[in-house]
Amino acid sequence: MMVQMRSLLILLVITTAPVAWLQKSVADETKPVCTFSEGAGGQLVTEGKVMPSKLVTFEAAGGAAIKMDVTCSQPAKLLVSPPIQVGGPEFKPVSAFTTVTTATGDSTKSNEAPLALPAGTTALSINLYVDKGNRLKVGNYQYTFKFTVID
Repeated sequence: MMVQMRSLLILLVITTAPVAWLQKSVADETKPVCTFSEGAGGQLVTEGKVMPSKLVTFEAAGGAAIKMDVTCSQPAKLLVSPPIQVGGPEFKPVSAFTTVTTATGDSTKSNEAPLALPAGTTALSINLYVDKGNRLKVGNYQYTFKFTVID
């Protein structure tokens, strides 16, 4: 059995201001197994009141998850990368992950087992977590992540 891997770069820039946008590009011209809707929401905030060291999208911290739909023409598996910094004061995080959760509660985290997706449309909620390990500098932090679809 031959497994095909296709990467889809989802460029989602979320900042400490309530601004989010999404750009999609497909690496090849063949028909993709899965397509993604434009993302909605996505607010990255600092976690912790005194000397915050973490950036998160979790609602409990006042952030907002990215909401999008994925439509697959056949069952597939979805891998997600850790958050990728694309703007703001640079640093190497001590811990960083992206979580993807479906409306039914199935989920995966970056560097974990892929998320099984059925044929059809599935609603996704994506959260980012980035821990610098020490106090963050004031800045406009921007992150993206990458999906890889395995069919």
